[in-house]
Amino acid sequence: METGNALVFDRHPLIRNTLRTLLMARGFAVFDTGSEVELLKMASEQKPEIITLDIPSRVTAIDTLIKNLIRITSSSSKILIITSQPTEYYSACCVQAGASGLVSKKARMSCLNAAIDAVIHDYIFFPSKDLLLVSSDNVAFNKNQRESIDCLTGREKDVLYKVLQDKSLTQVAEELGVSIKTISTYKSRIFKKLDVTNLVELSLLLNRILRRNSERADHGLSVSSD
Repeated sequence: METGNALVFDRHPLIRNTLRTLLMARGFAVFDTGSEVELLKMASEQKPEIITLDIPSRVTAIDTLIKNLIRITSSSSKILIITSQPTEYYSACCVQAGASGLVSKKARMSCLNAAIDAVIHDYIFFPSKDLLLVSSDNVAFNKNQRESIDCLTGREKDVLYKVLQDKSLTQVAEELGVSIKTISTYKSRIFKKLDVTNLVELSLLLNRILRRNSERADHGLSVSSD
């Protein structure tokens, strides 16, 4: 049973075949191309649910390409970057451009499968070491975003922690003994209170809060020891 369209962009036929097989196994009707021009045309026509995107030879334009894909698909497509380039060099611009995930072609097949499943189910998938770099790499944060999670209720914090563990809404609902609709409502409240719109922004915000709290703690210790 098909779940929607998927689009694969990679200049290597073997990689395209592998990704096509993985996506077809998940029920997608898969289109693929090695041409950047064809990529934009097919994305506009097919409005795929997920796009797997290799970083093109003009690597300086990857953020522009991601933004163009989001624009022509009316933000309906989730974009997963699959690259042979060092991920730490591109995570920042991919996050800022709106990609949902990034994984190395050198990663194990289990990691690639996990990345695809995460993005399909509305999660983000970036190497954790890269997100740490992203948070200090001039990412533009909303000035209205909170500097702590104290505004959240105890139950909202419970939901927040479980969501950040990459658990699905169904899993969270089962663990907390409530309905999926209730968990979805909590998630919407969390996003509204913290002024974020997706899990990428949420992860980066919490990382920034943790870093700031750590810096304050270190500062306090140094003062008290003088």
